[in-house]
Amino acid sequence: MPEPLERVNLAEIETGEKTDGLLALGSNQKSAFAFGKGSTVYLSAPGGELHTEEEKARFEERLAFCRQRNGFEEEVVAADMHPLYETRFIEVNKEAPVIGVQHHHAHHVSCMLDNQIHEPCFGIILDGTGYGTDGCTWGFEFLYGDAAGFRRLGHLRYSPLPGGDRAVREPWRAACGMLLDAFPGEGRELADSFFPEKKQAINLIEQMVRLRLNTPPAGTCGRLFDAVSAVLGLCHAANYEGEGAVLLTDCAQKALERGAGAESYSWLSCKKEALVELDMMPALWEIVQEKSEGKETDRIALRFHRTIIDACVSVTAQLAALHPGLDKKVVLSGGSFQNPLLKESITCGLQEKGFTVYSHNRIPCHDGGLAAGQLLIAAQQREQMKQEGGG
Repeated sequence: MPEPLERVNLAEIETGEKTDGLLALGSNQKSAFAFGKGSTVYLSAPGGELHTEEEKARFEERLAFCRQRNGFEEEVVAADMHPLYETRFIEVNKEAPVIGVQHHHAHHVSCMLDNQIHEPCFGIILDGTGYGTDGCTWGFEFLYGDAAGFRRLGHLRYSPLPGGDRAVREPWRAACGMLLDAFPGEGRELADSFFPEKKQAINLIEQMVRLRLNTPPAGTCGRLFDAVSAVLGLCHAANYEGEGAVLLTDCAQKALERGAGAESYSWLSCKKEALVELDMMPALWEIVQEKSEGKETDRIALRFHRTIIDACVSVTAQLAALHPGLDKKVVLSGGSFQNPLLKESITCGLQEKGFTVYSHNRIPCHDGGLAAGQLLIAAQQREQMKQEGGG
C-alpha cells in the first residue's frame, strides 16, 4: 500500500547556498524529489520506479502535496539529462526553465552535501545506469569537481549492451555483449557454453554486436556485476533490481566467512586521450576460465570483488599522481556502494594511500539521493546565469 500523503516526510539538509525556488526531480529509479527554501534542501523519501502511469501519477501526487503543504512554487527545475527519463515529463510550472544535470555529477555532489564538503574533490561513482555527456551509458566513473562543475578523469571501458534496458532485466545479455566484443575469437563459443538454451538468441545478438545495432556502449559497475553473475550461473534473468549483484555479493561474503583468501584478477588501465580507461576484460577472461575448470563459485565471486576494490584504489591513486595539485578528498557514491564489502574495502584501501574518504549518511547513495545533488548543481548554474546576465 502506498504511504498516505499526510505521512510523507522530508529530510531537511542545510546547504549554505541560496536554494529558494529550486525543484529537482531525481531519477526514474527510486524516484525522489527535492526542493529548496532559504538555504535548506528538502528531500523526499525514495518512491517506486517511474515506469508505469500509476507510479508517475503517485510521484506527481506526492510532489503536489509537499509543494502545497510547504508553500513552495518552483522557479527553476533540475532534471536528469537523459532525454527519455520520465522525470522530463512530470507536471511542473511550464514557465520554469529546466536545467539538465549529468547523473553521476549529481551523485558526486549529493555525497559532498551529505558530508558538508564545499571544495572540489575526487569522486568514485559506481552504479548501474546513467546517461553520459558523450551519449554513452556511464556507471563506473572517476570524477573531480563540485556543484559548479566536474571533470571526468577516468572510466570503465565500454562494452556493447545488447537490447539496452532489456539487458538490465536479463543479465545474460550483458555477459554475451562483453564476451562477443572482448574475445572475438572465442566469445561465441563461450557464450554458447554458458547459455546453451539461448543459442538462437545469441545468433541475433552476435549480429547486433557486429553491426552495432541496438547495442549502446556501456561502462557500468552494475552491468559488470550482472555479466559475472550470469557467467557464474547465479542470475540469467533478474526478478528484482540488482539481483545479479546481490547474489554475487552473497557468494563473496560466504567465502569471507569461511576465511578464504583471494587475490585480485588481472585488469588494465591506460591513458586514452585525456582519460584513464579501466579495462576489466582480462579479469572476465580469467573468470570464464576458472568457471570452465569448475573452480568454486564463492571464491571466484570474492576474487572479483577484490579486483573491483584493487582497481578503484589503484586508478584513484594513479589519477592523483597525474594531477598532483588536486585535493585528496574522495566521495563514494552510486547504488553499488550499498554493497558493504565494496564500500568498506575501498575506503580502507584509499585511506592507506593517504586519501580522506567520505560516504553517505543521511542522503541515500543510490538514485533516491540524486535530487539533492541536482538541486545544488542547479543553484550554482542559476547563480552563474545571474552573474553572466549582470543580475
